[in-house]
Amino acid sequence: MKAPLYHYVIYDKSASHGNSIKKLVTEVYAWQKIVDSFNNNDSAKVACAMRCKRMLLENKKNKVFKDLYFKDMAKIYKNYFLIVIKYFWIHKKIDSVIKNCMFIVLISANFKY
Repeated sequence: MKAPLYHYVIYDKSASHGNSIKKLVTEVYAWQKIVDSFNNNDSAKVACAMRCKRMLLENKKNKVFKDLYFKDMAKIYKNYFLIVIKYFWIHKKIDSVIKNCMFIVLISANFKY
């Protein structure tokens, strides 16, 4: 006879399963450590900036994110902005250059659109 050996519950709002803001922000700070570890490697900076951009876009209506993390994530993205533009320009991804130029304007206005 086959009997279940264990039972588990998935709570989708937990930090390990959900999209908790703190977990995502920790990921960005980890990317910054990677940038530092690789002697400010431009590819790592681009990856970090793009993660910040994604977080800013996905959480633009989240009050907790705006209150606690918006400024930090925007600052990181702004710090790497020129490197992002150079990276996409070199790789001939003009649409990404344009999108990132538009995005820098949006975060400067705190998404008031």
